[in-house]
Amino acid sequence: MLVFVSLLSGFLISFLGGLPLGNLNVTAVRITLADGVGKAYQFSLGVVLIEMLYMFFCMQGVAMAHQYAAAFMTLRWLMVFLLLIMAAGCFMPLLKKGREGTSPNQPKNNGKTKIAAGFVLGLALSAINVLQIPYWTGWITIAMQNSWVGKGYTAWIFILAAGWGTFTCLTIFIVVGKKLSSWLMRNKKAQDLVFGIVFLTVALAQLYLIVKP
Repeated sequence: MLVFVSLLSGFLISFLGGLPLGNLNVTAVRITLADGVGKAYQFSLGVVLIEMLYMFFCMQGVAMAHQYAAAFMTLRWLMVFLLLIMAAGCFMPLLKKGREGTSPNQPKNNGKTKIAAGFVLGLALSAINVLQIPYWTGWITIAMQNSWVGKGYTAWIFILAAGWGTFTCLTIFIVVGKKLSSWLMRNKKAQDLVFGIVFLTVALAQLYLIVKP
């Protein structure tokens, strides 16, 4: 049962986290349009390998902190704080009037510009995406706290499942490409609202678990 929970939680956390438009999935779309599907899959593989490497070090750090009650409690409070920040980041655009219908992140390609794409680019862009460190540190803390991840092989299952989730998400962007990106951009407000509610709900649930008697 724990194996299934580790597999499912790792996959869903990574897959859902990759859906909002960002540098990595938009680049995957641009590579698909400019250089083809093969290069885009190479790029995705590079992204996934670096993410799993980051996750491994985050897992080791959280496991060490788990041995010390004060350190682990600090991580739990930090996760609540980060979740509230992410929720606020989703809600803030909804409060702004006259929001632009387009974004600089929207993929544009006239068919003439080639992108230096492939495995190495995936490694590089994923490596400089340091925000995934607090992201995975927080979720791994929650996973250990709720026994989604145990010691030994379940930690590796969680990491591999997360890599699978990221690759699956990027594959969807590669296959559907520009249509999916355009649809997400047109429905950006609904997307922000849904993810904002999810982040806020998880933050409040974690806060309750921390302060309950």
